[in-house]
Amino acid sequence: MRDRYDFSDSISNPYVSKPLKTTIMQPAEDIVDYLRQLSVRNGTVFVPANNQKNIQETSSLLKISGMRESIQEGIKEDVSSCSKDLDW
Repeated sequence: MRDRYDFSDSISNPYVSKPLKTTIMQPAEDIVDYLRQLSVRNGTVFVPANNQKNIQETSSLLKISGMRESIQEGIKEDVSSCSKDLDW
């Protein structure tokens, strides 16, 4: 194994697609309606900015081992049986 490798002549992997670019904007309602219609025609996903953060947080949480099951158990639990004092 070498101490150093020279990647100056390397090329990007042509089999890996480029990551999607996230765009956040708050346009007028008529523009929002147009973008929704456009997304349906083009098969793209239209996510309102206020939902994007929630989706990203949920995605991050679900990467943690056992988190999905814990969330599903919490959804089934009756809120009135929950403690009001946190022990953490």
